[in-house]
Amino acid sequence: LERREVSERLKGRRYLCNWDARFPSRLYTAFDAPFKLIKLRQPLRQLMEQPAVYVHNRVSRDCSEALTRMYSALQQDRLRLVHKLDLFPLAPSLLELDKKFGDVLTTADRNGVAAGEDSASLPEEDDDLIQHAGQAQQ
Repeated sequence: LERREVSERLKGRRYLCNWDARFPSRLYTAFDAPFKLIKLRQPLRQLMEQPAVYVHNRVSRDCSEALTRMYSALQQDRLRLVHKLDLFPLAPSLLELDKKFGDVLTTADRNGVAAGEDSASLPEEDDDLIQHAGQAQQ
């Protein structure tokens, strides 16, 4: 992968992506969209620290599995390992996660810019990086 300078807006974020990676089937066709945005009410680390996540009568098995897989995937430094360790959450698990811990998506969440901020002022390379990173997660 080609390294690019990243703007201040994207510093501190890590994206696992490989444009050459190919998968025999799509995991998330159930969403009927190229992207399914899920915004968590709390950071993933804080959710994983809650005892309720591990009590099966409080959080469904699917929801708990999605949290665990996502958290484990973020610990990896290679997309290949995420695939090899089967850490991509399944679509039904992500839907359960969205129901239990999801928050309302704002315009800024959907568009990647604050409401009223001119998207033309963003460097094109940042938009390209964000778009490709989202596609790699599918």
